[in-house]
Amino acid sequence: MLTALGQSDRAEIRRIDAALARIAAGDYGDCVQCGNPIPDKRLQLLPDTPFCANCSP
Repeated sequence: MLTALGQSDRAEIRRIDAALARIAAGDYGDCVQCGNPIPDKRLQLLPDTPFCANCSP
């Protein structure tokens, strides 16, 4: 169980780092798949998401 928590934590850190990189690049808030803006409401709920609701896996 501790191994799973560690992996989950590492995955969260990777998502946050990726979101920070998108902020630095000026791409934060745009879907990485289709390029459309991600609605503010979705970003408030999932601030590290790279996908709009339509492209979310």
